Amino acid sequence: MRLRRLFAVFALSVLAAACATDAPALGDQPAAPAGDSAALGADSGGDADIEEAVDDTASDGGSETTTRTLRLAIGTNWSGDPADAGPASVGARLIAGLLHEGLTAIAADGTPKPGLAERWFVSDDRLEWTFVLPEGLADGLGEALTAGDVKASFERLADRGPYDQLVIALAVIDGWTEFARGEAISAVGLDAPDDKTLVITLKAPYEPLLELLAAPGYGVTGTSVDGEIRTTGSYRATSDPNWLEAVDPAAVIDRIELVRSDGNGGALLASRRVDFAVLAADDGGTEVPGDVLRQPLDLRVGIAARFAEPASRVATLAALRAEELVVTVANGSLDVSGTLEPSPASLPAAVTVHVPTGELEPLGAEVAAQLRAAGIEVSLIVLAPSDFAAAIANGDATLFPIVSAGGSWSQSAGLALADPGGPDDLFGVSAGARGALVAAIRAEADPAERASLVSALERLLLEEGLLLPVATFEVRVGLGEDMDALRVRADGTLDLSLFTG
Repeated sequence: MRLRRLFAVFALSVLAAACATDAPALGDQPAAPAGDSAALGADSGGDADIEEAVDDTASDGGSETTTRTLRLAIGTNWSGDPADAGPASVGARLIAGLLHEGLTAIAADGTPKPGLAERWFVSDDRLEWTFVLPEGLADGLGEALTAGDVKASFERLADRGPYDQLVIALAVIDGWTEFARGEAISAVGLDAPDDKTLVITLKAPYEPLLELLAAPGYGVTGTSVDGEIRTTGSYRATSDPNWLEAVDPAAVIDRIELVRSDGNGGALLASRRVDFAVLAADDGGTEVPGDVLRQPLDLRVGIAARFAEPASRVATLAALRAEELVVTVANGSLDVSGTLEPSPASLPAAVTVHVPTGELEPLGAEVAAQLRAAGIEVSLIVLAPSDFAAAIANGDATLFPIVSAGGSWSQSAGLALADPGGPDDLFGVSAGARGALVAAIRAEADPAERASLVSALERLLLEEGLLLPVATFEVRVGLGEDMDALRVRADGTLDLSLFTG
């Protein structure tokens, strides 16, 4: 069984949402990360159009403070847990980024910067990472936030099961896999020796750790003794599920209204009801009063091949025209990371294409049509997602779509899929050079050098005929008037730092 259950969950868990520009309706009440409460946010039912407010109460300096309300068209059934803010769940990532923060964050230049941790240290052997929290750190409820709370936030992820994408990615931590499988009562590599210090010990050097911990899914959370959600971001929930408020009373954006969109983000923008909306694929945006931006998501789709004969793999993928495949992927833009030269003499006589039901069915049909046009006898097998995952896991599927999160192979889950001989090895063939590159990526401390190595790994996968990149998913967002200061980060979260009074 060359491919373990990681890929089945890792890829298929995002397929249903991968092509959605807007998600289902919000619930009615804030939800605790673990529990049965309803989802965060709902339609306010009113049309009040508050854009600016002046706080007339005297500040310490006796002057007025100008604040703004930002109105977001959000359609999501997010549970309230940042771990559910998957790479394709745009609305969930927006809310998760506002309400929760991880130990680290990503700066504008793509390098790690402090998040909840004010600084960190790493041992000479690159195995022990010590994160230091600032004095007086508190959650959105005003309760002290300790290193033990951060440790507990990581440990709660184990309840998602050992094959969850976020759980698998933490397998670099010593003892984590055994803990996630229920074979140990704790992960030996997670330790909070005091209230300000969290020590993470790795099994082997893993330099992308800082970027990994900045992912929205690792936003620190928990529940209070009263069962309320503990937020750690710049905003917190209020008693009204339609509103978030700034933790810092001096914040320019002091309130955020969550407006249910139900896929009509463009109409809400046109009526000046919201300041930001994700636009549906068929929404031309002509009525949007402000700018329309295209935001790439850290989600990609490609075609994987697992034939034993390298020449046949290369020839098969070379027969595919990615520029025609990409049009079958809703909200996908062409991935131009590489092409292959056709070699008809090496084409196999017959292939089987497996594809899951749902959004990727058109892609599978187009792959089959192109290969038939190249003279290959093709059997197209469309399976329910669980059956599709099983076909991959037991080795029956040899040509199939793969969805990868993270935008590259630089984080744990992606590297696990490429690691030859590992428990989650997707390809299982042509291991030599690929194994060396995976090891080098994990050990490289410099982000620029690591990115270069990742590019080399992706090129090698292409040249070996193992993976043909097809598309990068993207989302179109509309901005209201006077929203030039609103930015969307590369991870899909909002950046409000450019707003000034």
